This record gives sequence, C-alpha cells and structure tokens, in this order.
Amino acid sequence: MGPGDRGAGPPLRAPRARRRGVRALRHALNAPGSTRRGGPVHTLISFDITDDRSRYRVAKRLLDDARRVQKSVFEATVLRRAAYLRLRSDLEGRIDPETDSLRYYRLCGACARRIEHVGAGVGLLEVPPAFEIIDGE
Repeated sequence: MGPGDRGAGPPLRAPRARRRGVRALRHALNAPGSTRRGGPVHTLISFDITDDRSRYRVAKRLLDDARRVQKSVFEATVLRRAAYLRLRSDLEGRIDPETDSLRYYRLCGACARRIEHVGAGVGLLEVPPAFEIIDGE
C-alpha cells in the first residue's frame, strides 16, 4: 500500500453542499432545452457596427433567421448547432473586427423562459419563433 492509499473503507465523498451544487449543475446541463442535449439554442445577438453598409448587411442576414427586438438587437431560436455556427460565420464575415463587434448571449430553455419583458414588442418566448433554422444534420 502506497503513502496516498486509504485502504479499506467507504470512498471519499465531497462535502454535502458541494454534492448539491454538482447535482444542480448536472441537472441544469441535462434539462430539456439545454444546449448539451441538443435542444434549441435561444440566442440574443447584438452588434455595434460603424460602417452603414456592413450594419445593413448584418441586419439583413439576421432578419433571415431572427426577430429584431431593437435596432441592433435580435433574438433567434436555432434548432441545430451546425446552423448556429453557420449563422455566426456568416455574420462575422460581414464585419471588420478591428472596428465592429458582435455579441452572442446563448440561453438554455429554462433561462429563456425566465426572461422578463415590459413594454412594446414581443419577447423571445411570448409567441412562437417567427423564424427557426432547421437543417438536416
């Protein structure tokens, strides 16, 4: 038996509080709508683009797959990871990374259901998504 071996007896366990935290994390990752299980990916996409032409092209591309909620903020529900990556690639090819920025806020289904919305317009889950990306992968 080496110096680090405990010998016979019950296996070492993490403290109770830590076990609960790990269980909660595992539950969140396996919840319906979780991106880990292949559920829909709810994404908030915002941009700050200086060039008018680039800004127009990014907004036009986003209107194909997302719903505009403010001038430079869009909400999308993407059903496949490959489609999400394709959307990101398309958008990032239309900006100048030296002067422009894109932000992606990915939300699991449970997080998207907790979004609160006040005032005019529609929220992410208040109505069925206007556009969904569905591909054969």
